[in-house]
Amino acid sequence: MTRARAKRLAKRARQAIGVIAVTLMLIAVIDGWKAAFSRDSTLWAGYALVEPAHRVYFSGDTGLFSAMEEIGAMLGPFDVTMIDAGQYNAAWPDWHIGPELAIRAQQMMRGKALMPIHWGLVALAYHGWTEPVERVEVAARSANATNLTPQPGQSVEPERAPATDRWWPRLPWKTALGSETPPALVRSLSRIRSRV
Repeated sequence: MTRARAKRLAKRARQAIGVIAVTLMLIAVIDGWKAAFSRDSTLWAGYALVEPAHRVYFSGDTGLFSAMEEIGAMLGPFDVTMIDAGQYNAAWPDWHIGPELAIRAQQMMRGKALMPIHWGLVALAYHGWTEPVERVEVAARSANATNLTPQPGQSVEPERAPATDRWWPRLPWKTALGSETPPALVRSLSRIRSRV
């Protein structure tokens, strides 16, 4: 999305598509490796989809930010919050929320159920591909939160029983305390962040 397009959308951030109101929500993210070289060249967004009977929030790639509470108060409560829960690292907390903070984001946004996203396809981080969903499950149980884990292509409907069946393989994973960032990566990312 171009900056000009985002400015136009921000002026009228809500667009009706039939009975569904789609609201663009700017989010908190640093544009990865490009941040050091092309500051402010891209804008990232989340979307609230609101229709008379249901409300859904899609976070896009984002870090945790305080305006999530405002979004929840303004447009929630949401039946489902689709929150970025993968491709995280302790060295870049502003880029992707991660599993435990995805639960916190869901609470801030007044979500009834969380569907973790951005965890099973693209490998940008040093965790195994199933680790994010495993950690979300543990955090959701601890917070007494509903966690939806549909198979790819499976539909989710708020009135039906939640999609919670385990469909991914059992692979070793680490808790938040057991995850480590390689020192060389921490140094590289620190240099990049200092230029932003």
